[in-house]
Formats: sequence, structure tokens, C-alpha cells
Amino acid sequence: MSNIINRKIAVRFGTVVGEISIKIWQAEENAPVLFCLPGYVGHIGSEFSFLASHLSENGYTVVVPDVIGRGDSTFFGEKEYYSPKNTLISLHAIFSAFPGRPRFVMGTSWGGVMALMYMQAFRENFSGVIFNDIPLINYGPSEDFKTSMLELCKSDFETLEEAASFGHATLDRVLGPLPRHFDAEFVGANYVGERDGRFRFKVDPALVEIIEEHIFNRFDISGDIAELRCPVALLYGTNSWHRDMAVIELVRRNGRDVTVFDNLAGTHPPQMLTRDQHMVVQGFLDYATKKAQPWRQGAEA
Repeated sequence: MSNIINRKIAVRFGTVVGEISIKIWQAEENAPVLFCLPGYVGHIGSEFSFLASHLSENGYTVVVPDVIGRGDSTFFGEKEYYSPKNTLISLHAIFSAFPGRPRFVMGTSWGGVMALMYMQAFRENFSGVIFNDIPLINYGPSEDFKTSMLELCKSDFETLEEAASFGHATLDRVLGPLPRHFDAEFVGANYVGERDGRFRFKVDPALVEIIEEHIFNRFDISGDIAELRCPVALLYGTNSWHRDMAVIELVRRNGRDVTVFDNLAGTHPPQMLTRDQHMVVQGFLDYATKKAQPWRQGAEA
């Protein structure tokens, strides 16, 4: 049985200090560690709760942070604090707090891009990486997704129930259909907070501005992923607009150790809410952990 721990990690940007809120599903001592990074729009980190519970019961410690400006982490209120540099500083604070081997990272959409940026900037090697619905070549999301998610992040309500109901309906329409256990009560408890007597999605309005400005930035990271020296999993829903099969196949052929799961149920992105998705992730982690063991034993000898 896993032990769920809530923890705060301090992060400093110049003279300003904030806190990163982290939830840990603790398995046995010295268990492999998986870090889960949420996407930029419409994601807090709480959607990983169900996956984390499954994995911790099967031998993995799972670390789920609320990235700065979201969830229960510090809202800095100014766009300058959410620069790529500060994001990487935040990730370094998180990863450094949980040493040990083997270690894995999983990122949904923009969370996967941030993980890749971190590995390049800090020259850190993980024992395996899972990219959940990551755009290998980014052309931006659909207009409906962009409009709906930004509206969700900007709206406020008089009551918790109104905010939770609106949030659940939006997520169910754009990302769903959501399973029964991801209901409006779960949304209200995990995604909605109170500020100045109003209830709103737990995203700093200053961060929403950045998302709105950069959501359609074009980039190509297919070559960077193919060059990673650890096992890599690419996960896509059957209806994902990031599911570019020509580019995915190119990475599959050129990558050192790339496994592609391109037919997961759901729209965009797979929310890691169902048992079949949990088993896909566990299977990859079991494989990557086994590959990491000879290296780990040699390092400890």
C-alpha cells in the first residue's frame, strides 16, 4: 500500500522566493522514481493521481509537482517569472530533491517539452522518458481546444459548485469522455481555488497570458528525441492532432530505443485515467527499469 505525502520545495528567482507544491506516492524504500509533469493548458497535475496510485502499488514512487503558477504552487503574478529559464530552475529543484536510480520522467504535451529542455540544459540522463501526446513538430492546438482551455483558465464563479461543474463539462467535451471517477467533485477538489471571494481554475492569470501568446509557436524536436540515450515511449490518442504518423515513424526508425503507443483511447491528450493506460505505462517502466539494473549494479560495485 502506497503512502501519499504532501511536500513543499522552495525555489528562488533572484530576490523572490516561491514554493512548489508536490504530492508523492511513496512506494517501498529505494523504489524507482517517476516524475510526472503536466501540460501547459488545462492541466494541473492532479490528473496523474490515478496513474500514480496504480504505479505506487506496483513498486514505483511517483512524484507529481504543481508547476509554478498552477495548482497549489506560488502564483507570482507577473509574466517575467514564468520564463523558460525559471521553469528549468524549478524542475532542477524538483528533480534534485529525489536522488536515486533508476529515475524516470513523464511529460504530457508541454510538460514533455519542458522535460526535454531540462535534459538538454542540465545534461541529465534519466533511465527512461515517457512523452504523452508531445508534438514532435508543433503547429499548435486546434482552435476549439485553445478557445475552450483559455476560457476555462480565465473564468471565475461565485461558488465552488459552479466552477467545478463548468470545469468538468469543458474537460469532458474537449479532452474526454472522462471516466466516472473523474467527476465534477474531483475537479472542484483539485482544480478549483478561491481568490478574492471568487472561484477559478488554479492557474495564475499571468501564466495564461504567456500561454495565449506562445501556444502556436512552431518547433521541431523530433531529432532531439531520436538522439536520447535512454528508452523512450511516445504515447498518443487515436484522435490526437499531434499524431503525425510520418514524423513518429521517422523517430521510431532513427531512435536508439523508441517505443510508440499510438492508439490509446481518448481525444487530446490521453489523460492517464484508465487501467489500460496505466498498464501501458507500467509495462514500459518495467522494461526500462530492467535495462537500468546492470548499469546501476555496476555503479554500486
